[in-house]
Amino acid sequence: MKKITVVIYTLLLACCIQVSCRKVEQDIDDQFEQPSVSTTTFTMANGRSFEYPRAAKPGDTITIGGRLNLGRGAVIRLGKENAAIISIDSLDYKYFFTGQLYTFEVAKFIVTPGMGSGPQPLVVTCGRFSNRAPDIVLTAPGEGGGQPDTTMTVTAVFNSGIPGFEARYKPYRNGNDYFNRGRQVTSNGTVYISSAWDIYRFTNGQAERVLQKEDGILIDGQQLKILEIMGMAPDPANTQLYLSLRVAVTATDDYRQANYLLRKDLASGKITVLNKTLLELYPDFDELTGNTIPAVPGWRGQAGQLPLFASNLKVDAKGRLLFSEERLKFYGRIDAGGQVTPLIESYYGQGGLFKYLMLFGFTQDGLAAFVAHENKPDYPWSSGVMVYDLDREEPDTYIDAGVNYTYASFDPDPARRMKVQNGFFGIPETEIPAGIYQPLSRKEMLFVNSFSIASVNHMLAYLYVYAGIELGCTNTQNPDYLLPVQRKLTGPALYVNYGYDEEQGGISFIGTDASGKIYFMRGGMKLTFPNRRYVPPYIYTLGKE
Repeated sequence: MKKITVVIYTLLLACCIQVSCRKVEQDIDDQFEQPSVSTTTFTMANGRSFEYPRAAKPGDTITIGGRLNLGRGAVIRLGKENAAIISIDSLDYKYFFTGQLYTFEVAKFIVTPGMGSGPQPLVVTCGRFSNRAPDIVLTAPGEGGGQPDTTMTVTAVFNSGIPGFEARYKPYRNGNDYFNRGRQVTSNGTVYISSAWDIYRFTNGQAERVLQKEDGILIDGQQLKILEIMGMAPDPANTQLYLSLRVAVTATDDYRQANYLLRKDLASGKITVLNKTLLELYPDFDELTGNTIPAVPGWRGQAGQLPLFASNLKVDAKGRLLFSEERLKFYGRIDAGGQVTPLIESYYGQGGLFKYLMLFGFTQDGLAAFVAHENKPDYPWSSGVMVYDLDREEPDTYIDAGVNYTYASFDPDPARRMKVQNGFFGIPETEIPAGIYQPLSRKEMLFVNSFSIASVNHMLAYLYVYAGIELGCTNTQNPDYLLPVQRKLTGPALYVNYGYDEEQGGISFIGTDASGKIYFMRGGMKLTFPNRRYVPPYIYTLGKE
């Protein structure tokens, strides 16, 4: 009996030991699978240190480290949304107590507005285990000033090319940047672009040529030959299309060409003539003499009674047509009654109007203009910015030219932060090519700076990266500074190359639609590097999805 009892005890003890060993192994496995988050400063093998984030804004890049188990399928959640990991670094180490090998991981992700505001939990979940780290205080979207929203995305809305484009534009002699006669977007997101030969309309991912110079144009029952498209602009509602054309006219004298300023109803096709200016040519060759009918240049009056050389057309929110008068060097406006009102003039203008040194562009509603307001093109060149109210014909807001802009930086990685503090305008150009700058509001304007889209806030006197890697704003042209993911043309706005692209060239801003999406174009030009190519236009948007 005693021997049986000893055997039973021995078996029970062996069973307990086995169960205990399995429990220890299970505990070790559980410990191996249990994620953890470091809340103290940690340093990687490369010497880079990170701290656990305590507060963040939408658009910030957050870095956390620990035994995250991302390689085992772990999920990081901050507040109300799972994090989309943008990069992972790892470091293997041995746990001294068990001798087990573990992986310490460093993960980066971008804070999105959907994660919420106020204190939000950060939870790492791997299978049946989870670990809650200290809350991170998130600032609600829009709070805290000019934080760039790097959660925006770049989306291709037309990326399929135009058949026969090379054959069409290989003989083009109006420069390498073809579509500089007009780039506009309507409230509903319909894009119009114009060269001297063609006007294209992009809608629903399709391209349509709405006018080519070979078509000619029917005016007052007479078919006229189009020599050149001088300007183009749709109205915001996409119901009217304004055209500035140079055409050949039948004449018994030497007034054999004319400039027409037209308004075309897109539904009915009806054309209204706003201005007709006859141009005299020398009898023996096709060069303008400078004589016109009407003969006397004027700054004010009825459009039909003045000689006009109109370009850079734009329709404002009140249905009035803005235009640039090429000979007199001023910008004017034509109202519904046909009355011309001069508004601003270049430094070299002679009309006694408000003078600008550089014109960066108009706000999308056409009611204000961004200009460099210092009136002397001497060194040091102007770095001042003014918003000029075109209705009141007086300055709205401005920053003095003597105040330099601070490069405000929001990238948590010090290696990618902008470091310099100075003005950002170079040699002044009275007429800046359209598309380099894009006013977003009366206090903010975008421009392309190296590999990023930067923003200038003239009221606060700072620049910051609106979209792109901040290192791009050090004005370096070294492509080695581009991250591999930044070379992509679509995707998260932080990782898109906004500089020159060997396949599609540089970018030009087009405008914004009613939802605030920013439209820009690549291509539409002849590229000479790394080899000669004729690249059709490609249209993209930058904004919220």
